[in-house]
Amino acid sequence: TWGAKLTMIVIAISMGISTSLIPSLASDNITNNNNGVNYKINQAIQSLLFITIPMTLGLSFLGTSVWVIFYNYDILSIEIFKLFICTSITFSLFSVLTNIVQTLNHTKVAIGTLFVSFLANAILNIPMMYLCHNIFKTGYQGATISTLITQLIPSLYLIFYLKKKHNLNFKQSFINITKIILCSLIMLVSLMILSLFINIEVQTKISAIIICIIYGLLGMIIYFGLTYKSGLITSIFKDKLNKKSS
Repeated sequence: TWGAKLTMIVIAISMGISTSLIPSLASDNITNNNNGVNYKINQAIQSLLFITIPMTLGLSFLGTSVWVIFYNYDILSIEIFKLFICTSITFSLFSVLTNIVQTLNHTKVAIGTLFVSFLANAILNIPMMYLCHNIFKTGYQGATISTLITQLIPSLYLIFYLKKKHNLNFKQSFINITKIILCSLIMLVSLMILSLFINIEVQTKISAIIICIIYGLLGMIIYFGLTYKSGLITSIFKDKLNKKSS
């Protein structure tokens, strides 16, 4: 319950960026502007993952410090949170795709996918807990893994449905998402190297705040530096950058 509150921080930021494209997407759909629909959907997915993936990896890596700041030190809660925060990626993606599908007048598909996802999660929860208990000798991973599966698979289905129904091209999105993942992983590895010299497993609020500031700033510099050098920022946000420059 407490971890879900922190997860909503990532979801709120990413959803705010991507859902701002929904009104213009509806307009393009009404006027049968297929190129506009294709572009808006791709941009929504890319901008969403551009923010969500690095934030999620960073919060998971700094799970101890983040948890100590808000709730004090508790090893079990911290371990659960480090995994649970990953659901912010799948939840954000699934929510945005559901909104897009509804905006394009495929309400039945959206509702059906939501129902199947909910039902599958309810069915898988307990079996996954038993499976994780047998594999890891703990069971807390089961519920989170079940949620990840039952949000990721429906998201992939909705992408496939949109591609088939509206003849969308996700080639550029695939390239940019690959770059996002690579840049995020490089950032994460860099922070892991730094953690060999500056311990992140702290138990006091002051130390946790300092750790989050140091690692947060460094992570942002590395990630945005890499995405700028690779041309990723320009590729995803070129329209907004052009409007500002003009």
